[in-house]
Amino acid sequence: MKKYLLILITILSVISCSKKPGKLTGNVYWKYNNYVGNKPDAGAKILLFAVEKKQKDSIFETTTDVNGNYTINDIPPAKYLLVIQSENTTDSPKEHLDNLRNYSKEIKQLFGFDLNKYATTLKEIDDDYKKYEEILTDIDYTKYGGISNKIDEYEKYQKNIDEKSANLIDKLPKELKIKLGLYTGYSKSLEFTNIEIKEEKTINQNTDFGTTYM
Repeated sequence: MKKYLLILITILSVISCSKKPGKLTGNVYWKYNNYVGNKPDAGAKILLFAVEKKQKDSIFETTTDVNGNYTINDIPPAKYLLVIQSENTTDSPKEHLDNLRNYSKEIKQLFGFDLNKYATTLKEIDDDYKKYEEILTDIDYTKYGGISNKIDEYEKYQKNIDEKSANLIDKLPKELKIKLGLYTGYSKSLEFTNIEIKEEKTINQNTDFGTTYM
């Protein structure tokens, strides 16, 4: 009798200690043009990856409705990486690469991939981008032999940046690209956000993808 009572107490203790789930809602939109303005990003893909060990391998997935809204219920309280893939916009290779770099710690933790293994290429891209910005903001176009030559010069650097960034993305592990939907340097726009789901709380996350790259 004491044995069964102990088991019952243990079960009740576990139930009472477990935290009640939270909820994630949001709206995703993009800018069609300056005249039309913003439109719902209907069909955008929503991925929620748990970054804490106790919730490891927990993945939640949904898509936005015609109004760009989404809801994920019954999420265990923990820290997550929210990844949203636009249905209507694309990013440049450099923008995709910047996203990966900004969240390299989480990506390494979740997928075991260390972007720093390409440190040399990343530095080359950074150097090219610095030069690109210098030319773009330089008001003395005479040193380039005229405004047309200045435009050619900074477009050359922009092309180099996009090509190097796209080539690096091509080298990413196939599994990582599939999970993120990042198949090429010109894939649909991605937005990464760290969020924390709390017990019996609703987190609302709005995402603006702006205008499309292509």
